[in-house]
Amino acid sequence: IASHMICSTELAEDGKLGFGFTPADDLEEINIWPDDHPRPTYINKKLEREAKSQHTNLLKEFAGCFAWEYHEMASLNRSIVEHRLPIKPGFRPYAQPPRKFNPSILGEIKDEIQRMTEAGFIRPCRYAMWISNIVPIRKKNGQLRVCIDFRDLNRATPKDEYPMPATDLLIDAAAGHKMMSFLDGNAGYNQIVMAKRRYIQNCFQMSG
Repeated sequence: IASHMICSTELAEDGKLGFGFTPADDLEEINIWPDDHPRPTYINKKLEREAKSQHTNLLKEFAGCFAWEYHEMASLNRSIVEHRLPIKPGFRPYAQPPRKFNPSILGEIKDEIQRMTEAGFIRPCRYAMWISNIVPIRKKNGQLRVCIDFRDLNRATPKDEYPMPATDLLIDAAAGHKMMSFLDGNAGYNQIVMAKRRYIQNCFQMSG
């Protein structure tokens, strides 16, 4: 988890939730670790003093549940979840032509790849069957996120038909509550490891 934001809401005059809900409230930065090892996070500036103190103490109590760096993110246990990549029949490996990047961000790309390698999220591949280009994305906080153009690989895998949660149902479930708490996941997909057996099987089928 990268950050935790507590957003307060106000009740309308009729006592119903509505007019006061402003998820774009200004945030206040707080440190939930000792000063010699700062770990900043954010809470809503509109919280009352008592509520702000309670939420701050709660975050400090469970500060170990959050991660600010890649190396602090432990992988999920394989008994809980593994990522499998089935390939539809008739698709052969495809190597995308290499693309050029703006020299002004090339250093940031290399630094991000180095951090991901040191954390064990990725590893060098000597003879890759599928080659996909890097797609650098600038986040709102200024950080450069290194994504991958997996469009060719997506076409070769079965479509995931799992439905996304309905937004209106999520909003209705929040009705009547005075506060909402949002957790922002930090590169959570990197915590799910590839299934070893499926990975080896796919590599064998592609090379056969």
